[in-house]
Amino acid sequence: TDPVQRISAANGLAFFYGGSTSSIGTEGMRLTNAGNVGIGVTNPTSRLEVASSGGSSMQFDTSVPGVVTLKIGGVPVAEMTQ
Repeated sequence: TDPVQRISAANGLAFFYGGSTSSIGTEGMRLTNAGNVGIGVTNPTSRLEVASSGGSSMQFDTSVPGVVTLKIGGVPVAEMTQ
């Protein structure tokens, strides 16, 4: 199967790996229509959100104009101003 599949106009693009001609495989990355990117995350809520198979996650939150907040496990650990 094609490793890049458009899920729907509302959900953006999803990239898969490990598929075959009979299965779609596992979603590895998603780009939403809002411009958010998720790696190991099917519904990213930040500009970049990365999750491991062990359940821990990292986010770059840009919800406050001019501020980027790094969150690990949902907890803010660093803040950078633009």
